Amino acid sequence: MFNSDIVRPGDILLYAGQGIIQALTFSKYGHAAIYSGDGNIIESHLDSNGVVEKELNQKWYDSIDIYRPLAVNATDSQKVVTWLRANAVDKIPYDIWSFFSKFVRSSLGYLAKWTGWRVAEPWLNNRKAWDCAETVAVAYLEAIRYQICKEVNVHSVTPGDLGRSSNLFRIS
Repeated sequence: MFNSDIVRPGDILLYAGQGIIQALTFSKYGHAAIYSGDGNIIESHLDSNGVVEKELNQKWYDSIDIYRPLAVNATDSQKVVTWLRANAVDKIPYDIWSFFSKFVRSSLGYLAKWTGWRVAEPWLNNRKAWDCAETVAVAYLEAIRYQICKEVNVHSVTPGDLGRSSNLFRIS
């Protein structure tokens, strides 16, 4: 279960459970968000039509794992939250086409053992709309110049990629 005693603003929440995203990406994670403080998260979700700040809700997932970027202090993590509020919340729509193209590519890449898809930008990405993992990766890159997944294009990252990143450590 989610441990609210150890989470701090800027921590990355990865949601585990059974679903289509997990199946397509061969990962236990199907959603990503950033904890913004006071029981709230910032996420991009199809149900919300884009990047929003809202109360943390776990109802669709089995558990939430908390990850923290290596070598990023609490002040810089708060800068990410502040940047998202100023530049993305209620401004960036959900990118359904990038979502489909990246998950089709990740499935094909996994099955065909093709790793080049990870460094390429999704086929249908217009950079003006983001999915959940892209929101996390872009926010850290833009706010504090920190690349969460060095081996994956910031616009191709999936929740599973975040969970496998060597630049994050799991705290719960």
